[in-house]
Amino acid sequence: MKIMAFISSSHENGNTEKLVDTICKEAGFNGHKIEIYNLSTISNNGCIADNECQLNMVKGDAIDDIIFHIFLKMEIADLIILGTPIYFEQVSGLTKNLIDRMHLLF
Repeated sequence: MKIMAFISSSHENGNTEKLVDTICKEAGFNGHKIEIYNLSTISNNGCIADNECQLNMVKGDAIDDIIFHIFLKMEIADLIILGTPIYFEQVSGLTKNLIDRMHLLF
């Protein structure tokens, strides 16, 4: 099984990172292929809402960055883990940017 995991906290070695790492470590022991991405260390610009991906009916994005290339991998992943701290009963801003950009996948 191919698993992609995202850490959406800016706190290095914080609770979110520890939780995601523990889950991935156990999955790795069971033979699953794991890729972990820390959203605080990669360019994670928000969606620019131009609807280019929807208007042209293509799987593409106006922003050609690492997140776009990660999305190509997400399409073939068997499991996606999204670890985020909760701020004011909401996901973190890093998580929100990722979710907004995922619009092109639907």
